[in-house]
Order: sequence, then structure tokens, then C-alpha cells
Amino acid sequence: MDEPERREASESSSGSGGGVTFNVSFRGQDFFFELAGDEPLSSLHEEAAAVFGVWEGSIKLIYRGKLLPKDSAEVRTFGLPATCKVMCVASRETDVKAVGEMRSDPLLRGFDQGLQAQGLGGIGVKGGGEKGPKQHERFRFLSFSSLPMYPDAGRALEYLYELSSDPGIVHLMQKYEWQVGRLDEMPPAGKVGVDPVCVLGYNTNKGQKITLRLRTDDEKGFRKYQTSVRE
Repeated sequence: MDEPERREASESSSGSGGGVTFNVSFRGQDFFFELAGDEPLSSLHEEAAAVFGVWEGSIKLIYRGKLLPKDSAEVRTFGLPATCKVMCVASRETDVKAVGEMRSDPLLRGFDQGLQAQGLGGIGVKGGGEKGPKQHERFRFLSFSSLPMYPDAGRALEYLYELSSDPGIVHLMQKYEWQVGRLDEMPPAGKVGVDPVCVLGYNTNKGQKITLRLRTDDEKGFRKYQTSVRE
């Protein structure tokens, strides 16, 4: 996802002092933050993380389809209007703590073991279609949700469909009589194999919802199917 283009400080777009009021939307709630023109844009990320109770390393602020960078550049150098509507994507601290629980979670571990035993994985992102494999009539995922702020949200949704109808997944769902309310896409939180905390997925309310990380660290593509399932 691209970042807004920086420009020389201008008083025409963001008031006499270059200050900006950010209307930040997070999980159905709106919050307002005011930054002076000479304040770093990174201050917005820090304040939003504190107010929302999210892990700062996971927070992403999106304005008109572009990421607002976490750097020390002054707010006025981005040529933003006096009031900006911004979408926040982040993982709450409780979600981050779920990483440790995820590795011992019987539902997620069952997916991992089942697919490895059957040698499945490595399938690319593609639509299942009417002729593709189907979920079990009873033991299945009931709904799906991808992140709408990405232009390829439709492909992410297809990825989730592909996972749900994988023969190994279908077999496990039937064997253990699992019925999961929703299979969700989660935003990348931390860099895989680099950051001390990196959320790859978690189970909410004992199978009410499964949330998986699908995208690569740079958010320009999808992680390999095999990797998503095993982790």
C-alpha cells in the first residue's frame, strides 16, 4: 500500500499553522486527535495506540487508501487537509497475547497436524468455483471476512474460501465435529521471524471465530498457502 506524497509545507491545505484534526475510525468507533503542523506524524500513531489499547508495532493508519508513515516528518509536510478521516487497523494487546495460546490451541494445532500428515499445502490463491471442493454440510465455517481497505480484498476472500474447502481442513472439521462461526483475515502485525511479537492468527471464544494472517510483511502479496496453514 502506497504512502501519501510529501511536499513542502503549505498553509493552503491545512490551516494557517499546518495543523490537522484526524478523525480516526477503529472498530466502529470514531476518535479525534489534533496535531500541530510541526509535530511528527508518528505522534498520531503513538496517541492512537495508547487510546485504543493496541500494540503500537501493529498499528496502521490509512488515509484515502494510503498508509500514513510512522516517521518523524512534520505533519504539514504531507499537504493534508485541515480535517482527515483516517481508518485504523491494529491488533489489541489481548490479541497479541493470544499468540502463545495459539500454539497450544487444539483447533489450530489440529489444522496444522492434519495438513502436514496429508502432505497438503502450497496451493496458490485462487477461487474455488462451483466445481471446486466443498465444505461439509454441518461441520464448516459459517461466514468469511477479509479486510475491506485493501484493493484486492476480493482475492483475500477467495483465499479464505480456498482454505475452508481444502480436503484436509474439511476432513478435520468433520472428524472433530467443529463448526466455526467465522474465518477472518487479520492485518499483518509485526514482521515474521524478525519482531519479538508477531501475530499469525488466533482463535476467539473456542472456535467462534478463527482469524488468520494472510498477507506478507510488505502487504503487497499473500503468504504461501502452506505457511498460513502450518502456523
